Amino acid sequence: MLTRGVGLHTIMGMTVDIALGNFLDKITWDVYKRMDLLEDTAQINEFVKEYNSTNRIKIPHDYFKDITKWSPTGKTLEKLARYGDSREFELPIPAKLDSLANMSYSGLYSQINFLLFTRKKGGKDQTEVYQRQPSEMTFKQLLNLCASTQFAAFYQVQRKVSSVL
Repeated sequence: MLTRGVGLHTIMGMTVDIALGNFLDKITWDVYKRMDLLEDTAQINEFVKEYNSTNRIKIPHDYFKDITKWSPTGKTLEKLARYGDSREFELPIPAKLDSLANMSYSGLYSQINFLLFTRKKGGKDQTEVYQRQPSEMTFKQLLNLCASTQFAAFYQVQRKVSSVL
C-alpha cells in the first residue's frame, strides 16, 4: 500500500496466500519441532566455538542458552538466522514471475518444510507415507536454513516494492 497523505492510499499488491508474518511464525513453529537440534548442547557449543574462531564478531557464550524456552515467533527466527549463512540453501524466490506486487509464500513454505522433514519411504499402511521424520541436519545447517528463509522472504518484498515505485 502506498500512502500519499491522509486518506490517500493506493493498493499496489497483496498477499496471494499466506501473509509474511504468518509465514515467518509457521516456519519458526516448524523449526521448534526440531528439538533434537535445539537441545543438542554439544552441537551448539561446537558451532559457537567454530564461529567465534573464524569471525571478528563473536557469539556471546550464553546466546543460545534456553533456546527451547524462546517464544516460537518470527523474532526467534531472526535470532536463529543472525549467525546463519543465507548462501547455503538456495531457496526459490516466491512469485518471481508475477509482474504485479502480489506476494506468495506457500511454495516457499512447502520447500522449507521439505528440507526440515522427510516422508517415510515404503510401508503398506497409508498413514506411514505422510508421517514426517526429521531430515538429516546439523545445528549449523538449521541456522543457515533460517537465514536463507529470511533472505528469500524479504528479497521478494524488496523486489516487489522496487518494481512498483
